[in-house]
Amino acid sequence: MRTSKKARSLGRKSSHRKALLCNLAVSILTNGRVRTTEAKAKECGFSRSHYYLGKRGDVHARRLAARQVRSRTNREESF
Repeated sequence: MRTSKKARSLGRKSSHRKALLCNLAVSILTNGRVRTTEAKAKECGFSRSHYYLGKRGDVHARRLAARQVRSRTNREESF
């Protein structure tokens, strides 16, 4: 029996898609907003979890968020 796929492929390989979504999250965190397509915005749901981690504000939450965000400047500013 065929089952549906969990995530959209966005026409990219998995490594390219993961990098795209991480870069999109970095742009959202640094600039506050970003212009993108609706499909990419729907897939970038983990930026919402970063929002709630930032709302907690403790060191462990900042380290969890920095683990997924691949920007050196954001990692250094968060500590």
